[in-house]
Amino acid sequence: MSYKLKHEMSLRSQELVDQITPILYGHNSEVQGATLADLLSMWLAGHHVLGDRERTQALREQMLDFHVDHVRILIPINEAIARDEGRFPPCPL
Repeated sequence: MSYKLKHEMSLRSQELVDQITPILYGHNSEVQGATLADLLSMWLAGHHVLGDRERTQALREQMLDFHVDHVRILIPINEAIARDEGRFPPCPL
């Protein structure tokens, strides 16, 4: 994937995040987590190999692994942003 395409995808993603954030704001973490889990399951359900249940399951596992890896990369980035914006104090580790 080219840098330009990655950049465009990142911009589109941020636009969606900016729209979704106010919707989730004010709900407790359980409701936010359940909402995100539902959206993730809908995304995974859209990935399938026609007529092949085993390959569909393998594809979904691969997509979920990719997703979780990406989330792990984003956690310290978003934590630093939130800390810089004063949204919460740093967590003592």
